Amino acid sequence: MRKGEEFLSERNRAEDILLGGLGYAEDASIVSIQRGAEGFKGIGKFSDGVEFEFSCDDELDELQQWALVVFLK
Repeated sequence: MRKGEEFLSERNRAEDILLGGLGYAEDASIVSIQRGAEGFKGIGKFSDGVEFEFSCDDELDELQQWALVVFLK
């Protein structure tokens, strides 16, 4: 994949949906993620290498459910 097309990948779109919905910037990525009772939780990393924990306890909409499936397959 060419560098300019990286943002179009399914995984990158899913990452933007899940982390963007929680207020994380574009330089954040998902290291690990797991489904919770209602939402999800996981560990992310910023482009400078700093790791952080994230979670969403809300019921997921269809788009968030799709994005979570992308990471769990």
